[in-house]
Amino acid sequence: MIFEPLTKEKKNYLESRFDGIYDFVEQIGVGSFSNVYRAYLRGIGDDDENNNDSTTLAIKLLKPSSHPTRVSTEIEILELANGHETISELLMYHQEPDGLCAIVMTYFDNVPYDWYYSKLNLCQIKWYMTSLLRGLEFLQELKVVHRDVKPANFLFNPRTGEGRLIDFGLSELNKKHDSKDVDDLRQCRCITMTRVCSVCLSKPKQQVDRGGTAGFRAPEILMKYPKYDGQIDVFAAGICMLSILTRRYPYFPKSDDFDALSLMIQVLGVNKMKEAATAMGKVFCSSLKEPAGVDFNELVQEQRLNSFIDARVAEEDELGTDEGIYSDTSYGRSPVVEDDTNSLEWVAAVHMLEGLLAPNPHKRLRPAEALQHDFITS
Repeated sequence: MIFEPLTKEKKNYLESRFDGIYDFVEQIGVGSFSNVYRAYLRGIGDDDENNNDSTTLAIKLLKPSSHPTRVSTEIEILELANGHETISELLMYHQEPDGLCAIVMTYFDNVPYDWYYSKLNLCQIKWYMTSLLRGLEFLQELKVVHRDVKPANFLFNPRTGEGRLIDFGLSELNKKHDSKDVDDLRQCRCITMTRVCSVCLSKPKQQVDRGGTAGFRAPEILMKYPKYDGQIDVFAAGICMLSILTRRYPYFPKSDDFDALSLMIQVLGVNKMKEAATAMGKVFCSSLKEPAGVDFNELVQEQRLNSFIDARVAEEDELGTDEGIYSDTSYGRSPVVEDDTNSLEWVAAVHMLEGLLAPNPHKRLRPAEALQHDFITS
């Protein structure tokens, strides 16, 4: 998220496009297909004594390059959500003859992800994941696949523990699958042969829209599994949690699908990836061996502690003191010096994380199951 004051010219232009009914204040978001602004209804602004977050608006202006389907899908899903606690409420939308489209929503007071992700304690991580999982549970009830869950699309306020899912332009509603199950597909092993067999030649071409953001795509998308569902959003939520627990963002760098699978193997293991491929009717071949002695809990713990050491050194260099890392309570930050990796709560957190990041979508925790996990309920 960015906070960028508007120039006088830009402010006047925006307000003139809507006949002056909105008072535009600042730009709060930039995307490939839209820009988002904080605004008020004219006459209700920063100087109004009755002004509060409920009167503040977030106005999303879709760029001309946006496909009409993206616009209609987002509006339809926001209407279905009907102001759910984890999704900003749709107030109105404008569609102008010249192609200008604006989606007007309630504004949600939040903190930029970069400001807090490396500072959250386990209690605050619990708040973050509870809100995110509640949102995903609700979307699965609506049969909506978000398809682009990532920190930038989940606004969070560490002070209140509340969050909001945003940006449904890539989402799918009532996703339909081919009637054939994986078990019905004829299997082969021609990957070990010098030519493609007749079974593979007779299979229909699999067209899977990758969607999403590199580094957050689930194995189903990377392996081009056409029957993916809302569980790809759960995996992306697991990547968000992994990033916060290890204090590394982005955790997986942007890369092509093959490199992404290789990076995933190093964290999740070859055997689990092979099992996932089998469950999706795929054959997974890798020259990488299952690393001996690599423990997921140890990996995450080591990365969290290493980030703590780096942060402490940086802070001491800056302040010239060994008093430790500050606590910025204004943004809900907790001291980085706290080592919480020996607690039972930490063990529960990593156990839930493993469930969210299960490569096999059929074994991956569903949102409702994750919300009943010991880490969330304790």
